[in-house]
Amino acid sequence: MSDSTQHPALAEGSEQPTWWLLRRAVAGDNEAAAAVVILCDRVFVDDQRAWSHVDDRREAIDWAGILAEGTWSSGERALLALGRNLWSGGDDTAVDVTDLIRLGDGYFAVAMEAIAARRGVGPVAGGFVSRARSDRS
Repeated sequence: MSDSTQHPALAEGSEQPTWWLLRRAVAGDNEAAAAVVILCDRVFVDDQRAWSHVDDRREAIDWAGILAEGTWSSGERALLALGRNLWSGGDDTAVDVTDLIRLGDGYFAVAMEAIAARRGVGPVAGGFVSRARSDRS
């Protein structure tokens, strides 16, 4: 579904992101910012199990489809479940906080950064993406 790995997120010489999810995040969409933090982290950035469920034409993420992939580690699954929850909220997407507490330091840092982005603070909310995540090519 995704063309995300086929093009850079930022147009050459442009300050404006061309990739829909990053463009929305930079424009102040906190749900998109949280998704960028998680999906563009080094653990998922090149993982087609996740990106095959990102539809650039419809500008949609099929979080249920991502989570239905049966090969995620427990840490990866916890981060993706958090991404789904931060994207849509609701009781049917609730994340058990103990799953987050059990994460290793690296995954826990990503989780906290995603939560901060959803709250409207942090690097994505400030108009840039930390740790060189601005290029999806």
